[in-house]
Amino acid sequence: MNRYKTNYAYMSSFLWNEGHNDFPIKECFVDVKLQKTDMIERKTGELIQIEEVFAKRSKKHRTVLITGDPGYGKTTICKKIAYDWGSDEDRRSYLRYFDALAVIELRKLGERNVIDAVLECIDKNEDDNFQTKLRKAKWNFLVILDGFDEFRHKKCVKEFITNDSFELSEKMTIVVTSRPHVTDEIRKEFEYGYCIEGFSPEQKEKYINVIVRRNKDKREYLLSLINNDSFYFELAKCPLMLHMLCCLPASRYDRYIKSRADLFVLIFRLLIKRYKENKGNVRNLNTGKFFEGEDFVIKLGELYYKKEF
Repeated sequence: MNRYKTNYAYMSSFLWNEGHNDFPIKECFVDVKLQKTDMIERKTGELIQIEEVFAKRSKKHRTVLITGDPGYGKTTICKKIAYDWGSDEDRRSYLRYFDALAVIELRKLGERNVIDAVLECIDKNEDDNFQTKLRKAKWNFLVILDGFDEFRHKKCVKEFITNDSFELSEKMTIVVTSRPHVTDEIRKEFEYGYCIEGFSPEQKEKYINVIVRRNKDKREYLLSLINNDSFYFELAKCPLMLHMLCCLPASRYDRYIKSRADLFVLIFRLLIKRYKENKGNVRNLNTGKFFEGEDFVIKLGELYYKKEF
């Protein structure tokens, strides 16, 4: 509990450059809405908050699939749950039924089995009989597997849900997060499905007020831009896109950004500029069509694409 309370207390931003880049998660987290979905991922219209997913004590195994487009906060939700579980009684009240929590980032799992990662997450010094001891203890587990779409060995997740998890405990809630388009092969394994909705107008304002709290002029400019321009209004529904907007200087908005690609180009320019300022004399950064170092970014993208596909 202390590990989760400490490690997930702050959200760091490598984009931010105004005196600080750490934001307390209990302040900056905006409680996004989840919409229930059916077995073929159609929205049913019922909106809930994340606490309601865990409202009832599970007397058996329970499986939950949370989907969301890139940048909509799947990983942030996982970290917020972990932080709440490790915090004081008031904050963790909706998780009070769980005796143990394991948050696994699947993209970092490598060749290991999910059950081995869960055991290591609970106790890195486990002995040979540790798994047997846990089953005898009859703990109620919450296991969060974040980033199913980023995991190459997808059959391992299905194996954990259908078989391995029962060897660990009779009572377990398993939450898996993923982008929607890769869930076909495991969707039938879940009792409950939810998709993350974008920020509402009220949530956009709350987020801007928290992230840009030290700069009143920038805060008011951003709110005006989002409320009066349909493109920015739609863009800001995505938490990651709104965060990028918050990180840009005010002078870079309406003059340069007409598409998501424009926003990405500006962000890359700022990151390259910051890198050069930190490193001093930087060589081998060729000027591309849009920014310096563009050829390196393209090569990295090609390497990632070849590795994944």
